Amino acid sequence: MNEPNRRDFLKRAFALWALISAVPVVGMLAQYLTPGKAATTRETVMVGKTDDIPADTPKIFRFNKEPVVVLLNPAGQYKAFSARCTHLGCVVQFQTEGGPHFGCNCHGSQFDMSGKNVAGPAPRPLAPFRVNLDGKSIYLTKV
Repeated sequence: MNEPNRRDFLKRAFALWALISAVPVVGMLAQYLTPGKAATTRETVMVGKTDDIPADTPKIFRFNKEPVVVLLNPAGQYKAFSARCTHLGCVVQFQTEGGPHFGCNCHGSQFDMSGKNVAGPAPRPLAPFRVNLDGKSIYLTKV
């Protein structure tokens, strides 16, 4: 029987190190090549009741995990927009100073009550949502 020598030990140690190092790489490749699980988000979400939103006073609700601002405009229509600023994704706030608008406290972007960008570095208007009413329930659908 052969005594294990230093060379055999180093060969086995290197082989074991290579095997352990290859496991994460193979795992990442398998994750890349296999399709991911479908997102568990719903297309239409009930966010609240019409009584929750007084005229000209927007309220922020959650659409799945995203903040959405819903308002009742002077024409009596419910409107909904993403509450994420299109500049860097900060959440906008309803502000009345200087006329009612949505303002981003991060970098100063401003959006009018229809979601249009009117000041600051925001490159696009707030993303709109479709509003459906069923009795007194407000349902939102991503456009």
